[in-house]
Amino acid sequence: MNRTFLALAATLIISAQLFAQKTYYATPKSGTVNNLIQQATDTLFGNFFNGTPALYKSQPLFPGYASGNNAFGDLAKVQVYSVSNICAVEGIIMWAGYKNQSSGDVNSGVRYNLYDLKSTATGQGATALKLSPDSVIRTKTISLSTIDTSSVFENGANIVLFDTPAYFDTLFAVGFDFSALSQGDTIACYTTTNTDADSSENSWEQVADSSWSTMLNNWGLDIDFAIFPIIDGNATSIYTSAIQPLFIYPNPATDNVSIRISDNKPLNIIIIDNTGKTITTYNNVTASLTINSLPAGMYYIIINSGQKPGYAQKLIIQ
Repeated sequence: MNRTFLALAATLIISAQLFAQKTYYATPKSGTVNNLIQQATDTLFGNFFNGTPALYKSQPLFPGYASGNNAFGDLAKVQVYSVSNICAVEGIIMWAGYKNQSSGDVNSGVRYNLYDLKSTATGQGATALKLSPDSVIRTKTISLSTIDTSSVFENGANIVLFDTPAYFDTLFAVGFDFSALSQGDTIACYTTTNTDADSSENSWEQVADSSWSTMLNNWGLDIDFAIFPIIDGNATSIYTSAIQPLFIYPNPATDNVSIRISDNKPLNIIIIDNTGKTITTYNNVTASLTINSLPAGMYYIIINSGQKPGYAQKLIIQ
């Protein structure tokens, strides 16, 4: 009888704590950035790297991360961005601070999402309404095993490009969710140090009941996530049609890459590196690219036909 009573009491205590204010503590792990240059048409980093990147853990009773999944059952972590002119959002860079694939499941993954916004969610204060993430309009799932957690940004920038871009002229959000993550696995991203956010309450989480709230409201953390959108700021109107290339070869390549699409139209091509920075552009390409001036490494080649952006593919240069 006493054992039953004690077990029930322990269950009630734990249940009560699950609904209590989330708390955190800082880990000794912090990230570093060297020679990072933002260009007008590559990646929105905001004010992220003007401070010290950090990683915050949940309290020991509920293991996990404030900026990732945890025993509170958080479903997603998302960062809101603002643009003043129409731009094409082509992908996401996420700087992961920690992962653990203890499940051993090779199919365990992380979903990277692009969201539009709604205005019916709670921020700091009981009556504060903020523009929060809403519908997922682009998504791509990446295997957890491929995600790099280097503490140096240049080595740990995990880049994902959507099959087709989406266009915004005001606000949007990018983030990642845990719906493809196997039970027992953990993922978390770097954040700014508390109180160093570029603009207060642009970091959001989707909690276990699927509602949204800011990290400041839930955790008391005034931070930005290291989740960055890759954009093309030169877009002038909204395009919906995408091209479908037939061949990009050889890949890996050394000196030249041949490209052919179904309608044989000239191509406008952008090559970005694995941090999302624009390396070079090619206009009116009809057959092949000379790439022998580019250092060996992993790149992404973004292809446009006329004024219809639509296709991106990884390119390995040896």
